[in-house]
Amino acid sequence: MAEKLQLDKMPYFAPYVVSWLQKGQQMLVNEKCQVEFQISQYKEKVLCDIMQMDTYHVLLGRLWQYDRRVNYDGSIMEG
Repeated sequence: MAEKLQLDKMPYFAPYVVSWLQKGQQMLVNEKCQVEFQISQYKEKVLCDIMQMDTYHVLLGRLWQYDRRVNYDGSIMEG
């Protein structure tokens, strides 16, 4: 996705390994990029790790949710 969207890639100065994406496999994460997205009226720019995947997703984890005090109330947003 980063290549297709022509996002500027930045190197990690301290690359790390993830093993939670695929059981028994480890993946080196050595690049990141800034991604801008919008959900309804909410706009955000986040730094995303770049990893090889069969499908393309932006995964927003608990740290992002905590930093922005995300609160899910179960209702559907009207827009």
